[in-house]
Amino acid sequence: MDFIKHLYLEEHQSGKVIAQKLGVAMETIYWRLRAMNILRTPSEAHSGERAKGWRSANWKGGKYLDGRGYVLVHCPNHPRPTQGGMYVYEHRLVMEEYLGRYLSEDEVVHHENNNKQDNRIENLKLFPINAAHLNYHRISRKKND
Repeated sequence: MDFIKHLYLEEHQSGKVIAQKLGVAMETIYWRLRAMNILRTPSEAHSGERAKGWRSANWKGGKYLDGRGYVLVHCPNHPRPTQGGMYVYEHRLVMEEYLGRYLSEDEVVHHENNNKQDNRIENLKLFPINAAHLNYHRISRKKND
């Protein structure tokens, strides 16, 4: 049963995929997950309480674009999440991974090519404070004039 739980919770595989892997009926997986209190019945799902996160029927993999074009990633355990305490900007996560530490609230990550969705580390530049970031833009504009 722990294997089924691992596939469902950690690897986010559907009941259908797990059933195919194990060579059993999908209903068998459904009832095993239900017995572990992991899966809700359809009546429970429609009882007014909405499923959240990856359990939601609208789950799209944990990423979405905000209104300004930045990529946000579902990361509820991050110490400084945004967007309702569940999401972090992808460019900040990439920079944190590269540095091996969390960024402070004051640090600003800049996209060199101005493409807010290009979050490759070679396209990102870290500034200690927003004033340094704004100064960088001011100097860049003067060079381009």
